[in-house]
Amino acid sequence: MKAMRHIRVVAVLILFWGGAFAPPWAAHAKVEAPVLRTKHALVVPFRFVQGHIILSLSLNGHPSRNFILDSGCSKSVLGRAAVATLGLPVSYNSALTLRLFAKVEHGGLVAQKVRIRVGRWTMLAGSVPVFDFNRTSIAAGFPVSGIIGYDYMRAHPILINYQSRTISIFFHHRLGRHISNLGLAGAQFTIPRQAPIIHAGLELSEGRHLEGTFTVDTGADSGIELNNAFVEKNKITAGERGRELTYISADDIEFRVKSTRIRRLTLGNISFARPVVLLPQGVNSGVLDGKVTDGEIGNQILQQCRWILFDPSDGRLILGLPSKRPRDAIAR
Repeated sequence: MKAMRHIRVVAVLILFWGGAFAPPWAAHAKVEAPVLRTKHALVVPFRFVQGHIILSLSLNGHPSRNFILDSGCSKSVLGRAAVATLGLPVSYNSALTLRLFAKVEHGGLVAQKVRIRVGRWTMLAGSVPVFDFNRTSIAAGFPVSGIIGYDYMRAHPILINYQSRTISIFFHHRLGRHISNLGLAGAQFTIPRQAPIIHAGLELSEGRHLEGTFTVDTGADSGIELNNAFVEKNKITAGERGRELTYISADDIEFRVKSTRIRRLTLGNISFARPVVLLPQGVNSGVLDGKVTDGEIGNQILQQCRWILFDPSDGRLILGLPSKRPRDAIAR
């Protein structure tokens, strides 16, 4: 399960990325902006904490809890602590497969009779897999009760606006004519229904040009992270100045990663100069086995686009141009 590995224990790397993050206690701050119901969308405020999109959602009628919006996680998941605290019924599903950071787990607990709501809007209802978020919560500095994954984002077109700190959930499965009212202008991609994957170009520091496919991962606090297979195939190194740090993943796997910078990342007609790239060392299983994509692009890149539209029903993913933003048309 891809999202589990993105909560980092080593705080110094966050400083190295140079992002402007809110302090950990900001996750507990009250969100003043209300949930707005418009003609075509539900506009929900979020908090951007340590590079993660945090939604305040109600679980089975209880007070709001922290959920991460994660397009890199194929399934929405609940934390084991939250399930136990609220006394939700659980069962064991031997057919369940969870793809984690450095391993694949077959079989697991599933919470029953789940209802996740924002305001009066029910986001998810039914059975939801359960995972232990204790290490994730400790590393993040605030309790994480669950993840809203790509299974939900695949069912509802979603516009993430990093500037206004809101997500707009569109009621119609196909945006159709409504998308023209948003004033969207940016890099458009065709994405498969099962995952938000796009094509990207990399210009390395020595001038080499590479191409690859990458997961667009709103659950990652990083910029670019390359899979081991892609690194080894193209003989990419961090160089003598590459920093090496130790991470502990949410599934309790300790590994080392080197960070470096490349000259340029190109996504369609958008170009990013000297982005930070992470090179995991010696991990060749789980989500880093390189069988699906060559890596991932996280929030440190995505937030520079200011907004991003996921529209899997029409097979579209649109990244906003860094110098532009969508008109505030959805609230009209």
